[in-house]
Amino acid sequence: MSSRQLYLLFEPLEMPNLTLKNRFFMAPMGQNFDPNRLQHYLVARAKGGVGMITTGETSVDPVGRFAGKSPHELKPESDSDITSHVPLIKAVQAEGVKIISQINHVGRYAREKRYCLQPWKWPRPWPRKVPLPCN
Repeated sequence: MSSRQLYLLFEPLEMPNLTLKNRFFMAPMGQNFDPNRLQHYLVARAKGGVGMITTGETSVDPVGRFAGKSPHELKPESDSDITSHVPLIKAVQAEGVKIISQINHVGRYAREKRYCLQPWKWPRPWPRKVPLPCN
């Protein structure tokens, strides 16, 4: 690959509703930072020159979180949660970088722990039975 071909990575990426300053993306990474440290961490990556940052795993439903997850987990599950993310988003955007969330839900594993369901077995009957009361 010639250096001329690699130069394309440094050019803006223009799409109909979005323009990125270059074609370098920061992949989502798990982290256990408090909100202030996370902001410094992501702003440092923005200053490093990426065009877009994807946050680590973000839970959008309390049932869909991993049990025992960090209290600092990103979780825009309510309006007040969303408001608390504004300083982080604005700080990253001030560096000319776009930021998006990696949305996550643990799926069937959430149901087993939170609703006391029996573990899934294959072949599995359909439809699934109603959750059992927890003891």
